[in-house]
Order: sequence, then C-alpha cells, then structure tokens
Amino acid sequence: MRGLRASLRPSEERLGEPLRHQASELPSIRPLVFEHRRLRLCWPGCARSQLAELPAGVSGSAFGPRLQAHLATLAGVYRLSRRQVALIAEEIFGVAISTGAVDRTIMRMSAILADPWAELREAVRQAEVVHADETGWRLRGAQQWLWLAASALHACYRVDPSRSKAAAKELLGEDFGGFVVSDRYAGHHLLELLHQQLCWAHVIRRLSEISERSGAAGKLGRELLRAAREVPGRSGRGSSPLIGPTWSRAATSPGFRGAWRRFASGSRRCSARARAGAANGPRACAPGWWTSTRRCGPSARSEASSRPTTPPNARSATP
Repeated sequence: MRGLRASLRPSEERLGEPLRHQASELPSIRPLVFEHRRLRLCWPGCARSQLAELPAGVSGSAFGPRLQAHLATLAGVYRLSRRQVALIAEEIFGVAISTGAVDRTIMRMSAILADPWAELREAVRQAEVVHADETGWRLRGAQQWLWLAASALHACYRVDPSRSKAAAKELLGEDFGGFVVSDRYAGHHLLELLHQQLCWAHVIRRLSEISERSGAAGKLGRELLRAAREVPGRSGRGSSPLIGPTWSRAATSPGFRGAWRRFASGSRRCSARARAGAANGPRACAPGWWTSTRRCGPSARSEASSRPTTPPNARSATP
C-alpha cells in the first residue's frame, strides 16, 4: 500500500466488505453455422431426380431467426439503410450478406408480424382512452407519416403516406367509441369534440412563450399559465382514468375558465395574433378543452408519454 513500508498479510483484520470493481465487456462474436446436407436421388428407370426436404422447423433462408430479427431491428428501429445493415452484419456479426438479402429479410419479418400487428390494432380500437399523435417518417426516401395510437396497455404504430383524417381512421377505425387525447391537429378530429380531450401540454408551452412578453399580452399570458398548469396536475391524480367531482369543480371554477374565455374570445389587452398563436383557434375547439371535466371523460394529462417514439419495428408497423 502507498505510504506503508510493511506488507499486509491475509491474516490481517478485514474492515467491512470487499470493494467490488466490475467492468462489462462484449464477448467475441462468432456466428453459429448450422449445415443441413440434402441428398439428391435419382428415380430408378428414369432420369428424374428428387431433392430431400429440409427438416421441420428449418426455413429456406440462409439466416436464422435471431439474425433476421437483429437485421430488421437495425433497419426499423435504428433507421439504418440496407447498405449500413449489411456492413454491420459483416463487421460486427461476422456474417457476409448482400443488400438485397437484407431487404428480403426485412420484408419477410414484416409479413410475419402482420397478424400480431392486426391484433394489436384491434386491442387499441377497443380501449376506453387512446392517446394519438403523428410525426414525419422517411421511407425509401419519400416523406411518410408515422401514426401512433396508445392505450394504457398497448401501443400501435402505422406508417401512412398521408397526414389526413383518413389516415387516423385507418388506425383507430371508423366507429371508434372511446376517448382520444391528442393535440389540436385537425387530422385527429375524427370524433365529436365531446369525445376528444385536447392536450393541455401544448397550450402550456405556448402560454409560457406569451408570458415572457412585455405589456398586457405578457400579463394575461402569466395569468392563464398559472391556471392552465392546474389541469394536468389535477387530472393526473389517482389511479383511475376517469375524473371525479373534485377535479370538475376546480376546472369549472369562474376564475379558471374566466381567464381562458377572455383570452379565447378576444380580450382587448392581447392582440389577435398573440391569441391565435397560443390557442390556435380555441373557440372552435372549446368543448375539447374540457372533456376531462365531465365524469365520463379521460384524463387531461399531457400526451407526452404517447409521443411517437421509434416503433419496435417500423417495417412491421405497416400492414
């Protein structure tokens, strides 16, 4: 030991437990190659031949299920190109594969996951409360849209070339009977606004910007910001997705709705441009702001947890 001339012996008294030092490391990756030899026999008396079939459970692909799953994950989740996936397969996994084989593998995985995806979509369609959102998604160099519908137990993704209301209906169905929590994008307005809860997190973000302004606009923005921040906090209490009378009384109080009504209806203290920028047409969507104040409504908490993240397999998300 540093500073001590005498050496310590194993018989010395131990002080406490040993200090553990751990270092994680990857094992050397060497692919497993399973070879099946198929005999070709000739029929007696003719020139015809017969090739033996592969054993049950062995596919005709040159790659096993785990390798195929990894290739699909690299392309679908991590958005790597076919060429990049092929390079990783050879340089890290030690498996030489062409870009064409990578593409066929991804298509094969997409077909395998088509039925589980359909079951997942049906489960979301039967949910009482669904959070919905969409974001841009590049597919084969073209602009697409990644749509998400998430319930408390399931999350279903779908890639669509359109950002229209029709694309939302393809995911949720024509006769969705639950409640949708979403932002104010018109594509989500496929239901009556009485069955849609608009996300207050978006409003709070815009009101935060206005509250930093000077003059009457900033003053009214700060007033609204204090009131709007109560919505997610109150509606998020408790384990039930339904809102009780305590939240209803708080959200319907004259002070809370009065400030919002003055802002939405055109208070002289704030310019029309500032109101429109923060509320984005709140009068047209007025019922949708207060869905969670009704006893049967969903929670008004932010739908940030349901924002489209990268799906487990972007290719399998498209049926």
